[in-house]
Amino acid sequence: VRDEESFSEVLRSRYLHGAEVINWGVPGYGTDQQVLLFERDGVQFKPDIVLLGFYTRDLFRNDTWFRSYAKPMFEIHGGQLALVHDQVPSPTELLSLYNSGQKRIAPQGLFLVEYGLRTLEKLKRRALDEQSEEWLVTSAIIRRFQESAQQIGAKPYLLIIPHDEIL
Repeated sequence: VRDEESFSEVLRSRYLHGAEVINWGVPGYGTDQQVLLFERDGVQFKPDIVLLGFYTRDLFRNDTWFRSYAKPMFEIHGGQLALVHDQVPSPTELLSLYNSGQKRIAPQGLFLVEYGLRTLEKLKRRALDEQSEEWLVTSAIIRRFQESAQQIGAKPYLLIIPHDEIL
């Protein structure tokens, strides 16, 4: 779309009456990464309103640490949300580890088998309820977002963006 048709521009011009709108959308980020980015960088802008765009398919990525690339990951420990995989090496660091032999690339077949098994396991669990791992982690991440926004005096909003299966 043209710039004036973008989500952030429509939001600014039609609904927020010319207020400053900063779009922090990052392609490929899940809810977990969005909240961590807001906590690390977004809070410094002292926003009045924070809108989290929650894509419903992210339910199935918020509880994983690798999805085409390494990423942070949360788990529930003792009923509390815990960041358990937060040390994500940069591409330069990874290359250095591979070149030095400290890290090795697994044979392609093993990766595909492991990925296939994980995918099958997730497909079995696609029926979500309030006790499923995906739901517990994602709802805790959304609560964390709400609390982080409120701590800096911002009003948090959740925009639910359904995927085609939900529709």
